[in-house]
Amino acid sequence: MKSFNQYIESQFNEAFDSPYDIRSIVDDGEFVTYTFTVDNVDDPYVIEATFTDDRILSNFINRSSHPMYDQYIAEYYPDSLKPTLANVHELSFTDKETSSLIKNFRSGHSAPRTMGTIVTIVRHYIMSKAPDVLMFTGATEENRGNLYNSLIRYVLKTKEFPTYFYFKEGYKLDTRFWIFNSSKVPYMDDETFQEMLEIENRNYPRV
Repeated sequence: MKSFNQYIESQFNEAFDSPYDIRSIVDDGEFVTYTFTVDNVDDPYVIEATFTDDRILSNFINRSSHPMYDQYIAEYYPDSLKPTLANVHELSFTDKETSSLIKNFRSGHSAPRTMGTIVTIVRHYIMSKAPDVLMFTGATEENRGNLYNSLIRYVLKTKEFPTYFYFKEGYKLDTRFWIFNSSKVPYMDDETFQEMLEIENRNYPRV
C-alpha cells in the first residue's frame, strides 16, 4: 500500500505527465498567454494563463526601505543584478466574462490536473524566457497556496532549474510566490531582503 507521500507524488506525476493540451501560446510583445480547455468535466471551460513583465523588483520594495536596500545589496551582493534592473514576470488569469486580468487563482480550478497544467506552463515559461523573477498569487482560503507550494517544490527540486529557488509570503488573504534565478538575484533568498518587499497589509501573518 502506498504511503501518503507516495500517493501525493503519484498525483503530481500524473498531473505533469498528462496536462491538458495547450491550444495556443501567444506572445504579442506585451503579454504571453497560454490557453487550454478543461474538457473532462460536465461543463468544459477555457483557462488563459497570462504573463506580464512590465514591472521591476524595486517596485515591490517598501519606499521607506529604498535608501537601505541599495547599500545592503552593494555590500553583500556586489555582483548581482540590482532590483532596479531585475524584471518581475507576473502570472495572472483572464476572466473570460470581463476580459480583465485576475491576480490570484481562485474557485473553479481545483482539480490536480488543472493545477498541474498551470505549473507545467510555469515550467515551460521559465525554460523559454529565463525570467529574473517570477511572481504569482494563490488563494489561501481555497487551499491554492498549499497546493502551489507542493507543486512548485516538486518541480524545482528537479535538475531542470538548478539556479531557481522560491519563497512565499502572506499577501492579504492569499499566498504570494516568488520564484527567482539565484545566479542573478541571490539576495532574494536573504530574509533581510525579503522583509523589505512590500506586503500591502501586514496585519495578515506570513505563511
